[in-house]
Amino acid sequence: MTARRPQPDPTASARALARPALLALLRRLAAGHDRLWLIPNVRHAFDAKRGRHFHLLPELFLQVRGCSIIRFPDQTLALRPGRLLLVPRGMPHEEYTGPNSRDFRNLVFMYSGRHVHVHIGRQVPGHAQPRGGPSETLLCEPADDPARYLNDIAALSQDGSPRAETAIRGLFMAHAACLLHGLDTPAPSGEGESGIVLHCRRFIHQRLADPQLSVKTLAGWISCAPDYLSHCFSRETGMRLSRFIHAQRIRHAQTLLTGSPMNISEIALSCGYRDPGHFARVFRQMVGRSPRAWRKTSLP
Repeated sequence: MTARRPQPDPTASARALARPALLALLRRLAAGHDRLWLIPNVRHAFDAKRGRHFHLLPELFLQVRGCSIIRFPDQTLALRPGRLLLVPRGMPHEEYTGPNSRDFRNLVFMYSGRHVHVHIGRQVPGHAQPRGGPSETLLCEPADDPARYLNDIAALSQDGSPRAETAIRGLFMAHAACLLHGLDTPAPSGEGESGIVLHCRRFIHQRLADPQLSVKTLAGWISCAPDYLSHCFSRETGMRLSRFIHAQRIRHAQTLLTGSPMNISEIALSCGYRDPGHFARVFRQMVGRSPRAWRKTSLP
């Protein structure tokens, strides 16, 4: 009699699902199994014209059940159970559930500052794209830059040599071990910040390019009143929430101005500003120079 495969618990937390999945991945990586990872061609990074969103920091997908289809500007990759997909920083992409993806589950690791946020992606009936559940926050080593290994992997993936493959395997093993350590460590308090402020920061980092991002929409996503959210954020961080959103968008813009060939209008759109003129006014107010002048003086 064939043993039935255990079915995933739909109520399982991201931590509960991630621990066995990462342990199994780490064992397979250490055993030298065939390549267990997918990395797209690093082209069209920070390209706002492709109609897909991108993040300033990398993302890591670990497929648990079913299949994820991730579309990049010039490439489509299928992620099978037990395998990893690294989305390098700035890579435009869209995620879909693959065919015959019953009981679809994947783990999505996102990075913001010193924290790693993990959520479970689940299939939604009638929708082509999976939906992420509540995220949980990990504090991983190296705490000052938990995405460092992934940035190194993305750079090595362009090499293609056997030595690069060996280095990539080793770095994925190191990062999986760091994530496991984070799972076994109590959830971070955010240096005194409440869960509501940590969730607020996560949403802001993930949705900087969304023109609808505002105090009101954040409050809706977090399920609280806008005034209450603004009060909590200001009390715990010393900065008004609306100003923090602008500050993160302008920081993102500075990265794009020095690290991408995008023009000012494209950068404005990528930072959530529909009107380039409004973007230029906010940039000048916060930086003291226009985006164009800042780019000229900052490029090597």
